[in-house]
Amino acid sequence: MQEKLYGTEGLIIENKAVVKYSGAKDKIKIPEGVLQISEQAFFDKGHVTQLEIPEGVREIGRLALYRMVGLRELKLPSSLESLGEDACAMLCVARLDIPGGVRKIPRGAFSYNHSLKSLRLNPGLLEIGEKAFFVCDELCEVTMPQSVEKIGDFAFAACRKLRKLTLNCGLLEIGSEAFAECDALLEIDIPDTVKYIGRCAFPDSKRLTLVVADPKNIPNLWNIGTNIKLKKRK
Repeated sequence: MQEKLYGTEGLIIENKAVVKYSGAKDKIKIPEGVLQISEQAFFDKGHVTQLEIPEGVREIGRLALYRMVGLRELKLPSSLESLGEDACAMLCVARLDIPGGVRKIPRGAFSYNHSLKSLRLNPGLLEIGEKAFFVCDELCEVTMPQSVEKIGDFAFAACRKLRKLTLNCGLLEIGSEAFAECDALLEIDIPDTVKYIGRCAFPDSKRLTLVVADPKNIPNLWNIGTNIKLKKRK
């Protein structure tokens, strides 16, 4: 028999999953014992200014927190393992800490966050998907943990204030236009482990220098652009 509870704050909970919020309150505390925030559960709830997600939540579904523009902070529980596409897109939070239990950040998961300035990616993360942080145009610095193997197409495209990018040894693939329109970037050290660089992965700018072990052996050299300079690592 399906368990169905109507929370005091307008939460509808079924089988340990928040499936919908239909209330008018601006401060929401999800109760202990919930394991999942389902697809579109808080979709377009722009009036909510505070959302407390308890430890134990393992999954945030597709579009679950989409366009919650009233949120100014979002603390993801360390128990989190899975995110759906566009799960947290179009928020206005300044800081994000992605728990290490999340192995893949899917398509558009944190895209169009125009307030995001601080991003922490933790060891355990393997893949950053297509448009994961697309148009996070206040983001200034990104450091990849040693576990990341793939950065998808357009993953950080149009992050126009991104000035410092640290790629990890162990990274294998950088997708097409992954850092397109990141025009504040001046120098990027490409790890020797990278086997594939997609088309126009970096802004084709005369200001940008790629530091590599051997410029003659950089993968997919024809994809990179005609203006970018290459420099041999000392």
